Amino acid sequence: MHRRFVLGLSLAWLAGKAGAATPGWLKGRWELMHDPDGSPKDFLEFGDGNEVLSISERGRVTSGVFAIRDEGIQLSFLLPNGKTVRMLMLPSANQRQLRVKSNSTGNVAVYEKTKR
Repeated sequence: MHRRFVLGLSLAWLAGKAGAATPGWLKGRWELMHDPDGSPKDFLEFGDGNEVLSISERGRVTSGVFAIRDEGIQLSFLLPNGKTVRMLMLPSANQRQLRVKSNSTGNVAVYEKTKR
């Protein structure tokens, strides 16, 4: 119970730090295009405010929050099992890709914005 409260505070802090407007280049759906670790295809969908959805290939949706920081885009998801997953995504210079480095392998996965 205490752990969920602390995680909830962490998510609330991240949400409070985020700006109200999502930049146009970020808003919308991003598809996992390359992952050297072989993760299944998934999507990230950035909406207004600071909400982000992770959508699995099978359609399972996990809600999270994001904040744009100097170092990149910080994402945080609270999973059904109570664990929190945090990721730092780095946009490419032309803002057409989002890259995330695996903490365990050091490999970099690449997301690209879909036309949808």
